Parts: sequence; C-alpha cells; structure tokens
Amino acid sequence: MMKILIVEDHDESRKMYKELFTEKGYYVDDVENGHKALQIFDNSYQLVVIDWLLESREEGSLNGDEVCIQLKKKNPLVHIVMLTGEPDWKILNKVKNYIDVYLEKADINNIKSLTKIAEDIFNYDIVYEEIDRIKQKLIDLPFQIIAESTAMKTVLSKISRIVNSPLKEPPDVIITGQSGTGKEIVARMIHELSIDNRSKQKLVIQNISALPDTLIESELFGSEGHAYTGDIKRNGLIVEADGGTLFLDEIGEMPIGLQSKLLRVLQEKKVKPLGSNREVPVKFRGIYATNRNLEKMVAAGLFREDLYYRINTIRIHLPPLNTRKEDIHLLLNYYVKFLIKENQQVNFNHDAMSTLLEYEYPGNIRELKNIVQECIINAYTNNKTNKFNIEYKHLPQKLKIIQRTNVSIYDRKLDELAILLINEALEKNDYIISKAAKYLEIHDSRLRREISRLKIIIKNKKNNKK
Repeated sequence: MMKILIVEDHDESRKMYKELFTEKGYYVDDVENGHKALQIFDNSYQLVVIDWLLESREEGSLNGDEVCIQLKKKNPLVHIVMLTGEPDWKILNKVKNYIDVYLEKADINNIKSLTKIAEDIFNYDIVYEEIDRIKQKLIDLPFQIIAESTAMKTVLSKISRIVNSPLKEPPDVIITGQSGTGKEIVARMIHELSIDNRSKQKLVIQNISALPDTLIESELFGSEGHAYTGDIKRNGLIVEADGGTLFLDEIGEMPIGLQSKLLRVLQEKKVKPLGSNREVPVKFRGIYATNRNLEKMVAAGLFREDLYYRINTIRIHLPPLNTRKEDIHLLLNYYVKFLIKENQQVNFNHDAMSTLLEYEYPGNIRELKNIVQECIINAYTNNKTNKFNIEYKHLPQKLKIIQRTNVSIYDRKLDELAILLINEALEKNDYIISKAAKYLEIHDSRLRREISRLKIIIKNKKNNKK
C-alpha cells in the first residue's frame, strides 16, 4: 500500500488531507514543517504532499520549495504534489523539475482530487515496475519490443501481467492491430516469458490466411490419412501445441464452418482428427491475432459470437506506428544494428533522419524494417573503415515524394524561394556547383544536398548556350 507524507503547517488542513488519504486505505504520516519532514523521510514514501508556504515557527525554517529539492536529492523516484495559496511563478519555475503536480488550495475540487492523483501515481509505479521487470527478461530474447511511447509501455505492462498471472490456467489472449505492428512478436514474448513450464514447450504458429480452405481442417485438427484424395496422416497443429502455446494469426479468416470445431476443442480440451472416432486430449495456451474488426464480423454473421467471447479473454491492442512517433527513432537505430554485420557502423545524417521520422509508415514496423534495409543497401560503400552514413539521397523514392506533398505552406514557400535563389546562382555561374555555392555563401555539399532535395535540374554549359 502506498505510503504518503503530508507536510502542512496549518493544523486543520493537515488533518483534512490525512483523513482524505486514510479513508482510501493509504498509510499516512504528517508533519508541520520542513525540518521534521527531512528527518523522517526515507525511501518507503512514494508520495509527498507539501504546502509551498510553510509559515516560520522557528529560526531557520524551510519553505516548501526548498524541502522539495532536498527530498528529490534523497530519493529521485518520490512523487511530490505541491499545494499553493496563490502560485508564485518564479518559485514554481524553480521547482518544476522536482514536483509532479501543483494545486491551488483555494479550489476545493483540487483538494478533492488529491486521492485520485495518489491512485494514478500508485498505478503508474506498478506499471513501471512491471515494465522494468519485463525489460530485464527481454534482454535474453532474440526479438524485442521497442517501447518509449506511453501506448507501447502499456502493452509491455499488460504482457507482464499476463505472463506473471496467478491463475491456475493461463488465459487465452487475442492481439489486435494493423498488419505489420508486431503481433507475432508479442505472441512469442508471451510464450517465452511465461513463468510456468509452458515456455520450455513448443510454440506452434500458423497464419490461417496462408492455408487454402480445403487444408485448414486437417492442418489444425489432424487427419487419419483417408479423409480425402491425397490426404496423409498427421497429428495436426493443435496436438503439436499440447503443453505449449498455439498461435493462430489472422483468426478472422477462419471459415465459419470450422469455427464451431475450434470452439469445441477450446471448451472440451479434446480434438478429433479427420476420419477418426477417437478424441485426443490437449492442453495449450491459445493466442490469436487479427487485423480485422471481429465485433463487426460477428454482427455481420461472419464470425461466431460464442467463439469470439471464448477467445476474447485478454485483449492486447497494438497501435499503428504513426501514432507512436516517440518509438520511430529507436526502431530505426535498432534495425540498423539488427540488420548489419557486427563489424559495420552505420549512421543517419540529419536530413535522412528527419524525413524518416516524418513518414507515416502505412505498413508499420514491417515497412520500417524494409526501408532501413533498402537505405543500408543504397548507402553501403566498400571502404576500409567499415563506416558509412545514410543520407537523404539513399532513402526510397516514395519517402521523397511523400515528403514533398506533406510539407506545410510555410515550408513550401521557403522551398520555392530556395529554388529561385539556387537557379539564379546556377545561371549566373554557368551551372558550376562550386561557383554557385560560393555565390550563395554556403558549402558545396550543402548546395548539392539542396539541389537533390528540391529536385532542381542542372543544365550543362552546352545546353545553356542553346
């Protein structure tokens, strides 16, 4: 349970704050001045609620802002809510890096919100403990989830809760999101990080859309080998996953006629192979993924409602890459290191990185990986240093085209002016780059880069005379 320290010189206010928190079940200590706060404070406190203006009752007393700074030095992870009568912006600017929230005491709604703030902070700390725990486990895996954005940290937190579940039987999981967002990686993580022995067993993966409708049944449920012409005896993927994990990607593509058979397997924990009267007992964790809206498919009669509710036990939604821009820079650097040989060193220059960060990535992470791969191929030079840079000119053409169509009016006008200036410089200097650059008072390389970016056609002297 969260431990809270209240620092407030006004007796009635201090009593009121304490009652608010204790009614919610929090453990609360309260003191009336900064010196006492610093004396009893230790790392067991997660939250400090402190009045900014602590009236002086003794010589050398400390104000709230001074106490905040010292508390943070003792424990940088402690959360601090500062209460103010009338905010002094100079003081608040001084302590802005040390406090989480400041509230004006005159507004009673602010005081009532204290317990909600405490609850949010408590949940925040739980989430980040889960994220830290799972990140430590990720170090040893051959695949990674890059999570700097809030959305992806939420995903990691949910994975941590799933794999550390106290349930006797591991819950089924459905992963939703656009193509290329990393649904299979999440499924692999859930399997590999599970605290039970399941991670030591087999992970069976099958994309339903990759199988012809005529083969789905025998591939999943198995066959005795004489169900149809050309049939062979097989255990089926469900039996292969016994004791481990079965990951069915694109579950929305399963023919509705077979959905009832899958539902029966999940409910009875038995599978009957094609052409057989015997039932084989199975026990596995089911993970399912789709890029389709299953709720709409249920409403349209394309997906069984009972199966939907059976597999929709725990849902993880993966956001599209263009909504998690904070992760793109990390993903670009990750895939460069992942794709190149160990003895190679690759860097993005400013123009290339800026364009890559602005791109929308309709194909999500899968497209980003392919773009990085193409950039490396385009930029590679077989030099002795094993170092090379990815520049704007090495980017796929589609990024350059999209960049030109997505610029703001302000940037477009600047580019139009740049084109006029560069063309004027080239014409006055016989289209000689070095002379034109000197005329514009910029370096040759910068002029060449701008000519490439703005797609300016260089005429040679012969054509110019014509």
